[in-house]
Amino acid sequence: MARRDGAYSRVIAWLKILLPMIALALLSSLFLLSRKSEPDMRVPFSDALSETDLGQENVRRASYAGMTERGDMLTMTAGTVRAVGDGNFEAEGIAARMTLLDGGEVTLDARRALMRQAEDDMVLSGDVLFRNDAGFELRTDSLTASINRIAAQSGGPVTGTGPGAIIEAGRMEIEAVGKDDDLILRFSGGVRTVWQPE
Repeated sequence: MARRDGAYSRVIAWLKILLPMIALALLSSLFLLSRKSEPDMRVPFSDALSETDLGQENVRRASYAGMTERGDMLTMTAGTVRAVGDGNFEAEGIAARMTLLDGGEVTLDARRALMRQAEDDMVLSGDVLFRNDAGFELRTDSLTASINRIAAQSGGPVTGTGPGAIIEAGRMEIEAVGKDDDLILRFSGGVRTVWQPE
């Protein structure tokens, strides 16, 4: 009986040493094998175009999904995309949607877009339509928007509607500000607002 108790005690003593070591090894492997999630900094549609003969072909019905620096989800689709040199691409019939960290949504639609790799932005032109879930629906002829963060500026006058108002302005800027990165629309250049009470 004493021999059996001694063997049991030795097994328990070894398990007290081995089990924490195994747990430590498992935790270490989790940290070593995990990768930090980073925003996708590639120019949209570049993967699809790299698989084609860029000088000859257009990519039709192209799509792109990525993430901004702060973690907002960005998806884009285009009717056609083609390379124009220096890592830049032209797209037609573009629709972009950004799902913000707080659950809000922003959409941009335009007839054309020029994706500029060096600037990490896209220049939208041709009946550009901005919409968000706060109730703004604004149109302009051109808009330059960042691909990897929330920042955009219209290239000229803006007209449209907001919550209970008709808005006209010479220029519009969109950015995320403050500790919580709140989405701000800033109008300038002869702003005219007509309130429409409900």
